[in-house]
Order: sequence, then structure tokens, then C-alpha cells
Amino acid sequence: MCTLTFIPTSAGYHLGMNRDERPERELANPPKIFHDAEDSYAYPFESSGGTWIGVSHSGLCVALLNISLAEP
Repeated sequence: MCTLTFIPTSAGYHLGMNRDERPERELANPPKIFHDAEDSYAYPFESSGGTWIGVSHSGLCVALLNISLAEP
């Protein structure tokens, strides 16, 4: 299961997340900075290109969490 940690600080916040780790899942690539014409972005990624958390230079943060809505 993925977890997201949000810690407010006097200067903003710290954001941390773990990725859903299955033993057979490949290791992720460390975060890298990417640029386009409008902004810069930093995020870790899998070799397939997918990611689960990212942040932009303009301050936008996004995170993808898995959730099960099925009853136990």
C-alpha cells in the first residue's frame, strides 16, 4: 500500500511518499529534473516512464495513491 506523509513547516511543507513495493517490482529510477516550455518538473520514474509523485518549479505537487474500495 502507498502512503503519503505531509509535514507542515514555517517555510511551507515536506512531502514524502513510498511506492507500493511488490518483491517482483523493478527498482525505480531516482528523481530527475525535466523541462518544457512552461515549467520544470522533478519526479522519480519507472523504466516504463510512469511515476507516482512529482513537483513543479511553480509549486504544484501531485501524488498517486492506490485505494481499495472493496469490502473485506
